[in-house]
Amino acid sequence: MKKTIWLFIAIMLLSLSCDRVRKKAKNTINQTGEDIGKSASEFVDGIADGVEKSIAAKLELDASLQARGVVLGEHILYTTTARGNYNAVKVFMEFNQNFKGRIMVKAINENNKITGRKTETFDLKANEAGYYSFVMDTLTDIRSRATLK
Repeated sequence: MKKTIWLFIAIMLLSLSCDRVRKKAKNTINQTGEDIGKSASEFVDGIADGVEKSIAAKLELDASLQARGVVLGEHILYTTTARGNYNAVKVFMEFNQNFKGRIMVKAINENNKITGRKTETFDLKANEAGYYSFVMDTLTDIRSRATLK
């Protein structure tokens, strides 16, 4: 009978010990998974920032448009093609005075060659602002070192 009691106590202790080890292992795995998830998320965010910076083209405003009260804000490159090349740009523009006329955007590559252009006509009152789209030919590919004028 004593042997049975000691055997029962040993089994209970082993069972409790295994349960604690199992819970500790599970907590360690969960914490490690959480840490990896955070690192992966930060890595993906870093990649997204890098890609965003790498496709940022420079935008320059002509002095004659500045004199007519046009102010540039942010710009966003986007695609309208199945190929996925950036052939369009949305430009945030403010008009500090009445503006009636045409604005042309030219995409100029790193070799100073025009790769696309688009002209839009505007008839706006002073203090109007917003994003305005310039969609170029589908073969236009606005690259990272491009200048938009």
